Amino acid sequence: MNWMYVADAGLVSEIFQRRDDFRRPLQLYSMVNVFGPNIITTDAHDWSRHRKITGAAFTERNHRLAWSESLRQASEMLHSWTSQGPKPITTTVKDTRTLAFNVLAHVGFRKFYSFDGKEDGLESQDWESFRQALAFCLNNALLTLVVPPRLLTLPFLPSKWRQLGKSMHILRTYLKGMYEKEKSDSSQEVKGPANLMRLMVKSSEQAVREASHDAEKACTSQSLAKRQGLSPDEIIGNIFAYYFAGHDTTAATFAYCFFLLSAYPDVQDWIAEELHAVLPNTPSSEWSCEELFPKLKRCLTIMLETIRLYDPLPGMPKWTGDKDRTVQYNGQTLVIPARTFVMPSMFAVHTHPRYWGPDAVEWRPSRWIVPDPAAPTTSTPTPTPDTVPRWSKTETLFTPAKGTYFPWSEGQRNCPGKKFSQVEFVAGMAIIFRDWRVAPVELAGETAAQARARALEVVNDSSVKLLLSMNDPGRLELRWERREGAGGR
Repeated sequence: MNWMYVADAGLVSEIFQRRDDFRRPLQLYSMVNVFGPNIITTDAHDWSRHRKITGAAFTERNHRLAWSESLRQASEMLHSWTSQGPKPITTTVKDTRTLAFNVLAHVGFRKFYSFDGKEDGLESQDWESFRQALAFCLNNALLTLVVPPRLLTLPFLPSKWRQLGKSMHILRTYLKGMYEKEKSDSSQEVKGPANLMRLMVKSSEQAVREASHDAEKACTSQSLAKRQGLSPDEIIGNIFAYYFAGHDTTAATFAYCFFLLSAYPDVQDWIAEELHAVLPNTPSSEWSCEELFPKLKRCLTIMLETIRLYDPLPGMPKWTGDKDRTVQYNGQTLVIPARTFVMPSMFAVHTHPRYWGPDAVEWRPSRWIVPDPAAPTTSTPTPTPDTVPRWSKTETLFTPAKGTYFPWSEGQRNCPGKKFSQVEFVAGMAIIFRDWRVAPVELAGETAAQARARALEVVNDSSVKLLLSMNDPGRLELRWERREGAGGR
């Protein structure tokens, strides 16, 4: 079995476009089937069916919920950091996981949790058990995906493994009960909050009705129409995939950004300039996602640049299947053998000087801003931090050429949660960096410049386990300080 790594943008783009020739290697993704088939573990027609139905979760309404809840959670997280006086913050990675989890709990299940873990209102014991079980599974994601659930209950295994087995059983039991309730409510037209389960159940039923209508008109079998919906296991599998894909990646991106920003005070000033120009002088609970998110381009560049260099996902492998595949490269026809894994190399392409300039391996969010909207946006802008112009409402985002940037994949099968993650991230940046700045805590005898250099060392000391993560984030403690003249709106 062969592996081929691709770092040519044209070839990467061709591979993404030829989705029938370069398919998703389901044998590599099958571990995510732990609760049932889902959008991550399917391909071809099955993938289209899952995408159509699970797309019900990524509506503008849910983007607004992600925005408002991220504002709330980030505000409470910031308060937990800044209310400790001069005490260094050592829990950044853990705290970003809490923020991401609570945002997903609110959008997915319409549950409100304070950042400190207390419920906003009384919750049932079943829900609280489910919440704790889900958090435990996500915090032990590698074990959750790799070890079959039936083995995790064996009495001679470590207690942590057995606890994971118990948590997975709680998840499945709760979600099955939730599915049955939503099916019953749907048949009786009972109204309730549009949680993730309800949206998927309704979307699945609608897909079956539409297919049945088409089958009647064409005088074909109704059995095919029923297969256009999702089974109970598929809906439960997709809910787990929603949490798995949306939790660890967003939490890791937040953590990397806070550490990187601590090393670049000039970039903090750069995004604060935008925040002071764009945000209204009103409570954050009144900030409009539709109005503000499109304007906070500099905040978004922090995410775009961070995942260019530190994407949590190591790559998006493809598979040639049982046939040789031909591709065009530098005017030549190349043959990729059958049964070859083809890996568009995210790390290589995202740091290639041909596409990103001579400073391709440097973290420079300003590369994503085009000051002049009339300027071309298909090649990399090259201002240095010293020449970046002041904020202007005419700023636009740089658009990378095809095949040069694909953290959310590329083409028709890009990640359905792309905007959701961006909205959640930008809201967090807005509430935190409008009035506050972050710096690394200096060790004894260390200068501020040396502390910033150490922050970059901690960030760059990363490796891929299940996802990319810092090997020893505990080496860096952070200090939060209110900006001079900040009003705390």
